[in-house]
Amino acid sequence: MWKNLSFKKQLILILLIPVSGLLYFTITNINTTYQKKLRIENSSRRIENIALFSEGIMLINNDRTLSEYSKFNPDKKEELELNKTNTLEWFSKINTTDSVVLKNIEEAKKIFNRIHFSTNNSTTTLTNFDEYSTLNNILNNLIDREIVNSNNANLTKLANNFKSYIDSKSAANLIRAIVFAKLTDKAVQFHLDTYFENIKNQNRNADFKLENYNELNINDAIIRYKKSAEFQSFLATAEAVLKNNSTITPETWWTQSTAVNNRLNDLKIQKLNFTIQATEQERNATVLSTIIALIAFSLLLLITGFLIYKLIRNTSNSLNTITYAIEKIATGNNQHNYQLSGNTELNSIRISMEKLTDATREQIDLATKISSGNLGDTIKVRSKSDTLNESLNAMSLELKRLKIQAEANSLLEKNIVEINNAIITSKEINDFGANISKILSHQTHACQATFYTTDYIDKKDNLIKIGSYADDNNSPAKIAFGEGLIGEAVKNNEQKCLNNLDKEYSFLTSSLGKAAIYNVLITPVAYKNTIIGVIEIGSLNNFTDADKKLLESLKNSLGNATAVFIRNEELKISVEEINRKNNILQVQEEELRQNNEELNKHSLLLQQSEEELKNQAAELEQTNAYLEEKSRELETKNYEIEKKNSDLIIAQEELNIKSEEIAQASKYKSEFLANMSHELRTPLNSILILSDILKDNTSGNLTNAQLENLSVINTSGKDLLDLINDILDISKIEAGKVEIHPENTVTERIYSDMEGLFKTQMQKKNIRFETEITEKCPREIYSDVGKIEQILKNFLSNALKFTPDGGTVSMTFDCAAENWNYSNPQLALLNKNEILAIAIKDNGIGISEESKKKLFQSFQQADSSTSRKYGGTGLGLSISKQLAQLLNGEVFFDSQLNNGSTFGVLIPIKYEENSNITKTEPIAVTVPETVVKETQIESEYPKANDEFVDLSANINDDRNLADFDDKTVLIIEDDPNFAEVLLQVAHNNGFKAIIAHQGETGFQYAKKYNPKAIILDMKLPGIDGWTVLKWLKDAPDLKHIPVHVMSGMKREKLAKEMGAFDFLVKPITPEKLKNAFLSIDEEINKVFKKVLILEDDEKLNYSIKQLLHANDKNTICIQAYSRSEAENILTNVDIDCAIIDLGLPDSDNVKAISELKSISKNKNIKIIINTGKNLSDNEQLELEKSADSIVIKTNNATERLKDEILLFLNKIETTENTEYKTAPNLTGGAILKDKNILIVDDDIRNIYALSAALTSKGAVITTAFNGIEALNALEEHPSFDIVLMDIMMPEMDGFEATKKIRENPKWKNVPIIALTAKAMKGDRDEILKAGASDYQSKPIDIQKLISLISIWIYK
Repeated sequence: MWKNLSFKKQLILILLIPVSGLLYFTITNINTTYQKKLRIENSSRRIENIALFSEGIMLINNDRTLSEYSKFNPDKKEELELNKTNTLEWFSKINTTDSVVLKNIEEAKKIFNRIHFSTNNSTTTLTNFDEYSTLNNILNNLIDREIVNSNNANLTKLANNFKSYIDSKSAANLIRAIVFAKLTDKAVQFHLDTYFENIKNQNRNADFKLENYNELNINDAIIRYKKSAEFQSFLATAEAVLKNNSTITPETWWTQSTAVNNRLNDLKIQKLNFTIQATEQERNATVLSTIIALIAFSLLLLITGFLIYKLIRNTSNSLNTITYAIEKIATGNNQHNYQLSGNTELNSIRISMEKLTDATREQIDLATKISSGNLGDTIKVRSKSDTLNESLNAMSLELKRLKIQAEANSLLEKNIVEINNAIITSKEINDFGANISKILSHQTHACQATFYTTDYIDKKDNLIKIGSYADDNNSPAKIAFGEGLIGEAVKNNEQKCLNNLDKEYSFLTSSLGKAAIYNVLITPVAYKNTIIGVIEIGSLNNFTDADKKLLESLKNSLGNATAVFIRNEELKISVEEINRKNNILQVQEEELRQNNEELNKHSLLLQQSEEELKNQAAELEQTNAYLEEKSRELETKNYEIEKKNSDLIIAQEELNIKSEEIAQASKYKSEFLANMSHELRTPLNSILILSDILKDNTSGNLTNAQLENLSVINTSGKDLLDLINDILDISKIEAGKVEIHPENTVTERIYSDMEGLFKTQMQKKNIRFETEITEKCPREIYSDVGKIEQILKNFLSNALKFTPDGGTVSMTFDCAAENWNYSNPQLALLNKNEILAIAIKDNGIGISEESKKKLFQSFQQADSSTSRKYGGTGLGLSISKQLAQLLNGEVFFDSQLNNGSTFGVLIPIKYEENSNITKTEPIAVTVPETVVKETQIESEYPKANDEFVDLSANINDDRNLADFDDKTVLIIEDDPNFAEVLLQVAHNNGFKAIIAHQGETGFQYAKKYNPKAIILDMKLPGIDGWTVLKWLKDAPDLKHIPVHVMSGMKREKLAKEMGAFDFLVKPITPEKLKNAFLSIDEEINKVFKKVLILEDDEKLNYSIKQLLHANDKNTICIQAYSRSEAENILTNVDIDCAIIDLGLPDSDNVKAISELKSISKNKNIKIIINTGKNLSDNEQLELEKSADSIVIKTNNATERLKDEILLFLNKIETTENTEYKTAPNLTGGAILKDKNILIVDDDIRNIYALSAALTSKGAVITTAFNGIEALNALEEHPSFDIVLMDIMMPEMDGFEATKKIRENPKWKNVPIIALTAKAMKGDRDEILKAGASDYQSKPIDIQKLISLISIWIYK
């Protein structure tokens, strides 16, 4: 739109902008003036109201004075009535719409009428004064309101000033009235004094305002009068009268006060007239300024319009002429002369247009030459600022240069592409070297080239030749760094170009002859700024800059390619080495397998001939020696294999990530198998024994349902034992050495066993359990029933576990389906009726496609979250699969996520012992092109003498305040600010804190201060947090301390695998920090046991504390010296055990123990009484109700107390008041009656279970917790009939105790039955060799144990 307007219209529109602005500001000014006039009018009205209210105040004050004076001069009553009439008229003439004014005036009128009504009824002077004061306050408040609402600042000042005159006049009137009141009524002295003081303050305030707001000296008259003798005499007389220092007649006071009031009234009227006059002047000045502004704007607008018209007219005509001239020039007509009318500037434009025409002709000529390809010509530059001509000249020259450069770059790019193609097509490093040498020779017009790389074979500081072109075979295969020109070029990383050498540097040979080479170009090849090769080119002609540039541009790309080819060669060498080691390992493994088979054969022969060779001890020893020698040879070979395995693992770790996963899985399995025996068999032992005892129902108080439940418990426990044995022998399964025990049975047996075992469990979970045996199902089977049932238990357990409440699980026994796709080829050879197919189907959570890949792998579940939610080791399906293979069968499954799963097994109904069992193929290891080595975590501890700079030494933490038993946290954090935040949060959560800024310092502080928890940052200077965490968990005295890890990386899984109990990802919010300390507190409560020591003897208290710490550092001791302290601690702290002395200063009776236990926060607290007091029988019985143990302070009291403490620290729980009834002797157990049996076991649960079982047979039981106690018991009671010896015990284990018993001739013939959870192969021989008479593995079958004991006692 704007572009389409003419210049004249555009100029008019542009000039309208300032005119519009001028018009806007003029209107704004007029509006401001008008608003000012309105404010003046408003202020004028306010001043008139002030004058009106002032008149009312004067009338009211005159009324007050006349009412008092008329009491002395009755002639004044007429004047009083007249003033009253004037006052009422004043109230009547107030005409306003302001509701506030009307309300206050109405109130004032009522008060005024009430005053005169009261006067007629002889009211008191004081009451009248109060009423008149209220009237004055109402009118003064209205005056103040009018002043506040005045809009004009100048008039507001005048109104305020006028108010001071009103206050002065009111003060004089009030003083006049007070004196008359004094003269009238002497009894109101006190109240009049108060009024007088207030009036004087009012007068002083008025004087202050008059003197300090006296602009233009407008208040000089009243100020002079108030300082005059007349006014000062007026004030002095009034004060004297009120103080009773003067006597004056009412007539005299009337005359004196009237003169003063009249003078003040005159001054007030003068001030009011002055104010009204100033208001009028302000109004007139505002109107005048508005008129002047309008006239000025009109004149300015007319002048501006005329000038704009002239300017637009001349400018428009001249521009039209210039437009015409430019149009001619644009059409190529440069021959016209133009005349422009107007000022000198337009004439200058005409001259400039002529110069422009000439310049344009020259520029057109040059452009024509450039367009025709005639580059390099120039035109004259007319001045220093002639940028166009300079640019045209530069463009002509630059185009010529670019043309030459483009031709060179095109050739360079062509050469680079040719080199890249050669790199891609080369298959190995020698092809690569030869191709590059040939192509570079052609591109540089050379005749000979060689290519050397760093020695990647021998890893020495040499260069080896990988390719050449037209080489005469005299060039060396290896060159040392720094040797010759090539060596120097590599050493100094610089290109060398030697042209026109004096002598023949080399020769170019052919069948026709040879020619000397005088020019050489040597260029190093780099990879990541490291020289890894060099190229030397020889030519008959001189090398140009283009040749050098080509080699320089290819330097890095050839380096990258060379590095790739070198890495490929290294990988080839590594693969060959690994294959070689694998072959060796396979050969050694085969030798080991053959040796194991041979050893197993010898072991079998030894067991079969054991009875026959009892009298041939010498031959047996020889056989044992032979076996031991074989065992040593086997151990030697195992050591060599393990060493080679270690080498192979290191190589595999450098080659692919998959091998790490396999190693990790192997680690989990090893740890699982190592801990499984003792951890599962020990509690399972108690379950089986006690359930067996309860199942006998010797008391006869169990129902049939309870007996059935006990049978299920006992049967399930035994099944669990079988499962544990198979899990422990998983290595045997993988080696194919598990024994199969086939038997003839009917299918219904397996069916009924599974239905009976799982029916009750399904009902408890409200799962519908459907079972079916089809008509086509085989009815008889010859196979290992235990293995089949183990497979089905795994499948049914998973179905029970993963099916929600209210779901359905079905078990179907059938024959194999038609055209089944068998994975076991032996099943494919059988008829479908010769295969038992058992399927377990559920509608549980199902399995995703991704998770199906991990099924049937050891220690794996479909999802890592599954084990957290449902539990399980992940071994069940793997064992099931391998057991099925051992039975010549296979497993199958089908599942959809959220739609349930079907797991089943196919078993041939006739087991063939010589079947070839399909073995798992070895995992193929793929070698990646690039091997990434993980940073190994440091394992070397800081040396004791090493000193580290403690960056936290100046921090005001709690290192000097923390005690061993305090709740102290060690903060290892390198950020000082965040460490301070953690310190504050620790304090807020009731912790003491110690700060370390370095990993080494933090580890040393952990040893020095023994904190209860550690907060560890992973990113630390020097040694990182991962290393510190490993140190902490490897140190025996620190590994129990909970470590809370903080890191900016999400490595929670790794941290927890390394032993951290919790993990926090940065950035960390205050809420996360609070929760972190809560979790630390909970973890401390789990790890550390709290013991209260209540002992008034400080030394003994300290000694008990040291005894506790010496036996277990995971104990927090809280000391108390009186009952009141103990009560406060027990009610607020969760105490695990209390060691209490009875002789306390504030409590020395036994009843206090039960009271302390009742108020304890922990209702299961263990109480140990440690006292030197002689207890009576009643006190002993009273204490036994509340205390768990009583220790009398005698010579061996420390040992007794230590034993009780150890019992608590090991968390051994006993039942004090359990009574056992002797059941009738069972068949096979009668011989145990009155027999002395010593049970040696460190687990109180096993002692309890065995004691309960054996005492029911009439046996007398003595117990010992370790080998030392067993030896002591034998010394004290040498008449034991048999010893039951646990193997794994503290202080002295079963092996050593058995050997020492056999060394003593007195006990040589005492039967010893070893009881242990160790169940690996060879344990039996080792235990029997130590001197045991027989062996029983845990969990104990109580009936078998009783039979075994009976046999040995009978012997």
